Amino acid sequence: DEGLQGAEGQKGDVGLPADIPLDGIKGEIGVVGNKGEKGSKGFGGDQGDEGEIGEPGNMGLQGDTGPQGFSGEYGELGLSGDTGEKGFQGDRGNKGPVGDIGLQGRTGPIGGRGEKGNIGEVGLNGDIGDVGPIGELGPKGLTGFLGRDGDRGDVGVPGEVGYAGAGVDDFYIVRHSQTQLVPDCPPGHTKLWDGWSLMYVRGNGHGAGQDLGDPGSCPRRFSAMPFMRCHPGGFCQTSVHHDRSYWLATVTEITRPMGAMQPETVPPHVSRCSVCTAPAETVAVHSQENSTPDCYPGWKSLWEGYSFMQGTSAAAEGTAEGLDSPGSCLERFHAAPYLECFGGSGRCTFNAVSLSYWLTALDANLPNVVSGGALSSTVAQCRVCEKQTPT
Repeated sequence: DEGLQGAEGQKGDVGLPADIPLDGIKGEIGVVGNKGEKGSKGFGGDQGDEGEIGEPGNMGLQGDTGPQGFSGEYGELGLSGDTGEKGFQGDRGNKGPVGDIGLQGRTGPIGGRGEKGNIGEVGLNGDIGDVGPIGELGPKGLTGFLGRDGDRGDVGVPGEVGYAGAGVDDFYIVRHSQTQLVPDCPPGHTKLWDGWSLMYVRGNGHGAGQDLGDPGSCPRRFSAMPFMRCHPGGFCQTSVHHDRSYWLATVTEITRPMGAMQPETVPPHVSRCSVCTAPAETVAVHSQENSTPDCYPGWKSLWEGYSFMQGTSAAAEGTAEGLDSPGSCLERFHAAPYLECFGGSGRCTFNAVSLSYWLTALDANLPNVVSGGALSSTVAQCRVCEKQTPT
């Protein structure tokens, strides 16, 4: 029988070199050896392929504030905002600089001869004066011989400036619309200013009227109480309760409001006016009939209307128009053509005791009382005429 394998023999000594080395027979696969020690770190491998994008990480902590960025471009213009409320009145400004010297005015007329002065004190001896004027004509002498022609005399001293003549636009005219519209000046006239139609005022029970044909009847601004009352003690009062002002109105008897109007509602009911320059004088012509009169020869028509004489209110105070004044020829007829404004409250009303007076159309068959649509046919008509100037 085959016996057991013997133990591994000892390693033999190195044999002598062979003359011709021969390849040995391939040995059997040896027994797996024990695990060797950890080898040294290998060389770096080639870069691997790019990995897939990972999932977003958690939000990090807030970083430090970065530097200020550049200014952005201007945006488009926004829509206009609503009008703001009226601001408070500003402080009074500083006094402005002195204006330039105005143009030299026209030379005035020569003054009258002054009174003889008192004899002055004896003065110092003066320098030798120029040759005096020729003395008075002496007695006629004997006839002399014919002399030669004399030399031409010097140019005489310039004469004195004459009086100023009447130039173009040295006159004026006032027109009242009796509406809310500012009236136009007649053709060929220039407007100086426009305003509000003031008839008269009453202070401390006494009235002071304005001729509606004069510029004073057209103040630039409206106020229910345009004046103040001043006392000798050195103080003044404004808006005194018993003081009044009276203004031409824009409304008729049908459209006028009932009762007193609050201050903010008054201006639309006050007539507007214009002050105009004029090349010649003007005059109002009244027919005293229900027909418009013609202008005189050499005069031209500016407008036509109704013959207004005067207006009165409480305490029998009022104002009258000169019938030659353009203010006596109103372009519209109203039985109550003006309103009354109060000093204390600033309110205005058509006072029941306010009366107006108009020239009558004498060619009409008039009853004692006239009302309604027949009113205007019973009032005399008029025309404002202007003297024609040579062209």
